[in-house]
Amino acid sequence: MLVLGSVIFSVLGLVAWIIIVIDAWKDAWWKGLLCIIGCGIYFLYYAVFEFEHDRKWEIVIMALAGSAIGTALANMVR
Repeated sequence: MLVLGSVIFSVLGLVAWIIIVIDAWKDAWWKGLLCIIGCGIYFLYYAVFEFEHDRKWEIVIMALAGSAIGTALANMVR
């Protein structure tokens, strides 16, 4: 059951991350590149301050919490 929860939360986090990165690429190619290789710092900055969407906070929380919860559940399985 923990494995299924881990997969679900990880996929939700990945989908939200992709939504934000696509928006960054549409804004400027270098912003998209920094979101991918910027060690998460620029991704967090872009998500909080520059990302504009009707459901902004839901997507940002899903990207951050989904990945964190998925990772925590995966570590509990070991």
